[in-house]
Order: sequence, then structure tokens, then C-alpha cells
Amino acid sequence: MAQLVSQMETHEFGATYWELGLNVIAMPVPFETLIPYGIIIAMFGVTGAGLSKIKHMQNGGKRARRSIDQWDRQMMERDRRLTGMLRGQTDSPIAPDGFELSNAWKTERRIA
Repeated sequence: MAQLVSQMETHEFGATYWELGLNVIAMPVPFETLIPYGIIIAMFGVTGAGLSKIKHMQNGGKRARRSIDQWDRQMMERDRRLTGMLRGQTDSPIAPDGFELSNAWKTERRIA
């Protein structure tokens, strides 16, 4: 213990840190405590990347739409009926066979 005190730096008042009651020996953080945090962060990253990829694939390889209003929903439904995909688009001026039978108008129940 005496060697440890003699090897310590002295404070500006001449006293050692040990004599002032200050512990200058830093305890290292065991790396085992950081492993679960690394696993948790990695799992959040894998989950976020997986969900992003699934959403990207569901949108036909396009970025997700934001702020969709009623007009956009109507056009997306029409595109789905034309091409079979929600985000699919076609440049054909002629509708495919059976399009005239897949009416988008929904029937409503009347209040009687």
C-alpha cells in the first residue's frame, strides 16, 4: 500500500490523492456486460432492416407512399385491378379482359 501511495501523483497542495480520500484507481468495465446490449441493438437493426425490405418488396420494389388521400387510394385500387399489384402501372390504352366485370363500386346497405 505504501508503494501505491508513493507512486501516486501529489495534489497541488502537496497531499496525495489517497490522503485526500480520492480513489484514482479506475475499475475497468467488464466486457461481458456489454455483450447483451450489443445483441439487443443488433436485433433491433435486423428487425428494422427486415421490415423495411418486406415493405419494399410488397410495394413492387418502390418506396413506400406517404400521406395517401382518397384519390391516391382510388388510383391504387384501379392499378391493382388493372395489373394485379397495388403499385403496378400499365401504359396499355386497352383494359385487360375481365376488367369491366371487376367493378370498384361497393354496394352499401340502405337504412330501412
